[in-house]
Amino acid sequence: MANKLKSSKTKPADPEQLKQEKEETVEVKQLLKDERTHKIAGSILLLFAFLFFIAFTSYLFTWGDDQDKFSYRMLLANDIKVQNLLGTFGAFISEVFVRHGFGIASYLICSTFFVIGVNLFFGKKVFSVVKNIKYLILGLPLISVAAAVVFQGKAFPYGGAAGDMMRDWLYQTIGKIGTIAVLSVAVLSYVIWRFNPVFKLPSKKEINADQDTEAEPENISEKVEWKNPAEPVVTTSG
Repeated sequence: MANKLKSSKTKPADPEQLKQEKEETVEVKQLLKDERTHKIAGSILLLFAFLFFIAFTSYLFTWGDDQDKFSYRMLLANDIKVQNLLGTFGAFISEVFVRHGFGIASYLICSTFFVIGVNLFFGKKVFSVVKNIKYLILGLPLISVAAAVVFQGKAFPYGGAAGDMMRDWLYQTIGKIGTIAVLSVAVLSYVIWRFNPVFKLPSKKEINADQDTEAEPENISEKVEWKNPAEPVVTTSG
């Protein structure tokens, strides 16, 4: 029994192995903190932003030709020809994000990749990442459902599958008029929060000044002085 207990005790860890694991952990941390790693990651995100933007924009014109070819095997198949400028990759991600996702609101994904990529590439806070992510979280569903309502009945999926689903739910819950009213206030709130425009009514002084300006007639008269019978001189006063 005692022999079994002795044999069941765990063997002490090898000091060399522990030292090697610590060195590997330190190397990974240093790699993540390395400025070169940040620049490479930023370059990759900027590349994604560019590729997604080109794919989505091309999809606006080629979606009708490529939509029936969509499948998960299209990325690996060599016999599928698409019209998207980025080939099968562009057609695939466009179908996923635009048609089956959030429609034209998917462009916000490009802006998020761009913002994070620029900050990582330059190694400083050029744009606010947290603020942009907030805009992404709110803008994706809001713009998607608004596009689905405005462009309802169009062949192109402006709102995507997500926008159509939210639109149908709102129609059933509060009706079309209620949906339009809620979306109008929501879009206005989003614009105010995003851009903070200034809404200002004209003051009474400005209104009175404009009225006085319009009331003053232009008194322009021309006087013709004849210095010489053949050469009249015109002088303008007023």
